[in-house]
Amino acid sequence: MSLYGNENKNNTIGLALFDSVIGEIIDPNTGLSANTKAPWYKDARKYAVWQGSVQNRRNRSIQTALSLNGRVDPDSLALMPFMMTRGNGRASFYASFDNINTDGGNHIAELSRNTFGFEGRNARNPHDLDDVILTVNSMSFS
Repeated sequence: MSLYGNENKNNTIGLALFDSVIGEIIDPNTGLSANTKAPWYKDARKYAVWQGSVQNRRNRSIQTALSLNGRVDPDSLALMPFMMTRGNGRASFYASFDNINTDGGNHIAELSRNTFGFEGRNARNPHDLDDVILTVNSMSFS
């Protein structure tokens, strides 16, 4: 994976496993639904398969290995990118699913194949989805 930062904020991004059949975040260690009744962003952060950040105007190359429990059905999985921004003394959380964002806005979008753009500003104002750019170069599961 590679990251590029284009914003002077302390943004953290991550990837959680999402089961598209049951519509829930998956615990990669047990293969079971997180289903903790907590807000989605707490489950996303707790069960993320990866989280990180990058400094402004910097590139960062990342190599990571994902190990999944045998109960996980890779055919029903999707990676759910998410973002946590900090500003004005509070944190805001955004997911790639617009309907669960508190402002209903689009803060994360696929810009091209395997490349995601993240935007921390109010999604209803004009935005460019380039606060952080994440490119997933290859992925394998073990």
